Amino acid sequence: MSTSDKQIVTLCNRTSQKVSVVWMVPGETRLPCTADEQALFSVYPVQCDIKPRSSVEFTVSFRRSEE
Repeated sequence: MSTSDKQIVTLCNRTSQKVSVVWMVPGETRLPCTADEQALFSVYPVQCDIKPRSSVEFTVSFRRSEE
């Protein structure tokens, strides 16, 4: 697999409390459901806390499968 496109995703916390984010990516932050399951993307950072009334940017890297 090779990394292809990257996108920035912004999550906004509009609440008055901290929000904890953990991306559930097979093989990275969780176990695969099947032996051959592979993630089509990766996310950085994989986890963080978003302060009240603020936002955080995540970089999502999509992977192409080699056929």
